[in-house]
Amino acid sequence: MTMACVSTAKGAAAIAVVEVFGSGAVDVVRSIFQSDTGKPCAFKESVIYTGYVTDDGEIIDHVVAASTEENAIEISCHGNPLIVEMVMGALSKAGAKLVDAEKLIAEKLIAKGRTNSIEIEAEIEKLKAVSMAGVKAIAANDLSAVACDWLKRIDSLTIDDIKDKCKDILSASEPAKYLIGVCRAVIAGPPNSGKSTLLNFLCGREKAIVTDIAGTTRDWVSGTCRAGDLVIELFDTAGLDASIIGESAIDGESQRRSRQLLNECDIVLLVLDSTQSADEFDFDIITKSGKKVITIFNKSDLGEMPGEQGSINISAMTGAGIDQLMKLISDVLVGNGQIAKTICFTERQTAILKRITKCDNIKSTKDLIKELVNGEI
Repeated sequence: MTMACVSTAKGAAAIAVVEVFGSGAVDVVRSIFQSDTGKPCAFKESVIYTGYVTDDGEIIDHVVAASTEENAIEISCHGNPLIVEMVMGALSKAGAKLVDAEKLIAEKLIAKGRTNSIEIEAEIEKLKAVSMAGVKAIAANDLSAVACDWLKRIDSLTIDDIKDKCKDILSASEPAKYLIGVCRAVIAGPPNSGKSTLLNFLCGREKAIVTDIAGTTRDWVSGTCRAGDLVIELFDTAGLDASIIGESAIDGESQRRSRQLLNECDIVLLVLDSTQSADEFDFDIITKSGKKVITIFNKSDLGEMPGEQGSINISAMTGAGIDQLMKLISDVLVGNGQIAKTICFTERQTAILKRITKCDNIKSTKDLIKELVNGEI
């Protein structure tokens, strides 16, 4: 089977790279490629060819093509999404199966004899990790070796031994996932406490409307910032206020969405106005979410609150205390940054380890470990 994928990021760019892989890669590319020399291309490895990609004789784009390894050809075309789509369409007509980049990477590794699913996932996830700390955590990870060792010693291990180890791995993986993927933080709190001002400051530009009128934010607004090695997607929610749920359909829906975001996030930034009482705010909404919480007393330029563990005074207007807030977020999510050697780093791995913790016989346990090592990605 011959496959084709776009290996560069989605969206407009100067250049896009399309990769074709499989035993028929050369034939497929030859059928849509017209060399500048007018001669058929041999597509020898490490040799660059220039020419045109065509579809039914119509020129799509002037491109550069090269064979990077056996049965693999990369086509570099202009990055206009329409051009990329047309190149992919031409490849599809020529017999290539269009796949995503992850599928193609996996197939290339399998073709090289790499059949261990955890190791294949590691190669894919290293390319997707949002920080170098995340890349290093995956590269140093020995989950594959641990699982293979379980299979070798399965007759001498007890189910409880394996289940306890799985629980340890799942727990140790929590801080690692924040370095590998994007963290989701909800900015919550009473109306008019400064949530939108904080979002705008952290994102470096105005994304949310800021006024003195409580309840200005009727829906959620998002933005992205960094805190050390963390990439954080911030959600500024409509002020959580149970008393306005029934006031109108719009207010009710905004409250519902805010609570949904609260349930799906990794951490809550609870913003309170240090100059105002928050007695009317329903703190149970935050407490019952079970999420990690940092209490932020905003408007420190007008007055500070006594510091307590897990809280901080800032001014979203002037920026005072923001650096300390970023450090506190990193400390809460990843601690000292020391990541365990054995972690799970995909949803597939996590789901299997959780299933193992509920096993009640050694045969099912062994089957799940085999699935972990050799299962479909």
